[in-house]
Amino acid sequence: MRIKFLLFTVLAFTSLVQAGTIVVSTSTLPTFGNCPINFASDPQRYTVSGTGLSQNIILTAPEHFEISTTYGYGFAAKLTLNHTSGTVSTTTIYVRFSPYTSGSKSGNILHESAGSTTQNKTVLGNATATPATGTNAATYYSTISTTTSGATLKTALYSKILGHTVTAYGSGSSGLWATYSTTDPTYNGKVWDIYSTKLVGPSPFEFTFSTNQCGNYSAEGDCYNREHSFPQSWFTSSSPMVSDMFHIYPTDGKVNGIRNNYPHGEVSSATYTSLQGGKLGANTTSGYTGIVFEPIDDYKGDLARSFFYMATRYDNLIAGWQSNGNANDVLAGNTYPAYDAWFLNLLVKWHNQDPPSVKEINRNNAIYGYQNNRNPYIDSPQYVNKVWGGATSIEPTLASSNFYVKSNTLTTALISWKNGNGQKRLVIARAGSPVNSTPIDFQNYLASGVFGSGSQIGSGNFVVYNGMGSSIEISGLNQNIVYHFMVVDYNGIGPTANYLTSSTLASGAVNIPVDWLSFEAKQIALNQIQLDWATASETNNQHFEIERNLGDGYETIGKILAKGNSQVINRYQFMDETFYKNSLLSNVIWFRLKQVDRNGESSYSQEVMVEISELQNAEIGVVNPVEGNLVLTCKTPGMEAEIILTDIQGKQKLKTKTILNYETVIPFQTELSSGMYILYVVQRSRQQSFKIIKP
Repeated sequence: MRIKFLLFTVLAFTSLVQAGTIVVSTSTLPTFGNCPINFASDPQRYTVSGTGLSQNIILTAPEHFEISTTYGYGFAAKLTLNHTSGTVSTTTIYVRFSPYTSGSKSGNILHESAGSTTQNKTVLGNATATPATGTNAATYYSTISTTTSGATLKTALYSKILGHTVTAYGSGSSGLWATYSTTDPTYNGKVWDIYSTKLVGPSPFEFTFSTNQCGNYSAEGDCYNREHSFPQSWFTSSSPMVSDMFHIYPTDGKVNGIRNNYPHGEVSSATYTSLQGGKLGANTTSGYTGIVFEPIDDYKGDLARSFFYMATRYDNLIAGWQSNGNANDVLAGNTYPAYDAWFLNLLVKWHNQDPPSVKEINRNNAIYGYQNNRNPYIDSPQYVNKVWGGATSIEPTLASSNFYVKSNTLTTALISWKNGNGQKRLVIARAGSPVNSTPIDFQNYLASGVFGSGSQIGSGNFVVYNGMGSSIEISGLNQNIVYHFMVVDYNGIGPTANYLTSSTLASGAVNIPVDWLSFEAKQIALNQIQLDWATASETNNQHFEIERNLGDGYETIGKILAKGNSQVINRYQFMDETFYKNSLLSNVIWFRLKQVDRNGESSYSQEVMVEISELQNAEIGVVNPVEGNLVLTCKTPGMEAEIILTDIQGKQKLKTKTILNYETVIPFQTELSSGMYILYVVQRSRQQSFKIIKP
């Protein structure tokens, strides 16, 4: 049977749900601006909270955007905020723009809880081609041989980026003070200061362009100035280096002064720590023990690529700078490799740990608009390894999860997943059987959203996505073929790529499409969930197995025979009347259908979800006083409950689980002495208590 999802509906039973309040900080985020397709922007953040809720808050991001409660990973199209006694405490939500097609994108992040007013958060951004059109990046490196490496490649790149348009260091429309508003703005239009802008949480202060430029300073937050990451004393403040935008960033004046001309390095015992974590102290990197300044992790890669740029752009000069100031701390006194081994190893490490972000890509494009040259190590990060070699990237430790098909047509499928902690992900697709080959470390793979057009791994395993996001639309599919997908997290790129192949996310069989017209789940009574589905046609279809997940994995709860072969609409129904007898791990229940052909092949439908109200607990009564056994009455039998009996000092006398009947008799193992007791009846997230008298 081949499945076609034309309609996907989830209905929650809400008649017993009371309204709560969802609070979302502000209704609109600033625009994400430009982001290349298959990349993910630096995140923005906002907060969500809820009170008086009877169900969890479900967040759903629009297409091309993704959300997480964790700054660095775990981004997906949906997430759930679990409530405790009706309350969701204030939670930070991180949002990224991660487009997979070009063009202007916008939409609302939905915040929903049954019975509560849905709250929206508007997001928007502009998806650009990769590389961005109008920046010359697509053809900029066309003359660079793909087979050269080492010093030869470095010199070839020098020939490409030399002779840039020199801008003014000071004032004027092309001076750094003026151009920073184009090259270094944050989402809200403030100064993107690499020493004090930290996206994981609120920055201690923000700078306004022009208004807050230095000037004098005595403390952090007084003003921003122009930080030569490659100190200008190392090249005697000569032009064009003194105004080359690729190594000069707007930074807090105080922290810039603390950094002074010290090299960058890593510090374990700091003599000074900035408000955002920049540290001054003795270097702990092997090979150098002098004083260094360690920036925060967010910008280590940015700074490393600035140093690679300086060694390349000034390939003809850098060998003569070693004796200037303290340049000898890092410079080797030669053209290649240009830097001392300890510093070069550090730069390669930082480059691998912090690959080019969209912020850095946009800065590169903006600087090109002024200087008419580019930083090749931002455009093509693999150049670092090809020029200098060095260590490869560290393998990720957390695989992606929660694969699902969001929608499909006769020839396309929109799939999504929750990101692991790799910098990027490779998605591999195979027709007819599971993916049976994984990517090889240190190799680059070209992806295509048209099935069969991307790199092939092994036999029949095609790369359909290679990027930072959590969704992709795949075309070129055949409705008569079953497809399998695999998501592989990795760090690095090309010769430094390190793939997490020991733990991958496999999709299982996905029919494109199954001949479904609909698949719905709805709670129609306290103890009944009704599943309805319909097929437009069936081929060699034997039966459907109904699977349910109460929070600890799927289990089969029923089986429905199929029509076999049919070209007319067929409707099916299944009633789940056992879910309420089980202790749920959460209020969310998931269902899916396993469709089995007569030849034994099978595939799964999409998942549907029903949220169960906390208020759905049985009405309990107790026969009181207790003469012999404990006797409970129940108006809605069949539910599981935990029974706990204690004395008034809290000492436990009885603890057991039972399925409640209209009348449930619970014997005591030992005779109760006369007195007062407390009886607790615990059902899911509700607890009832009764005073019990034993004569």
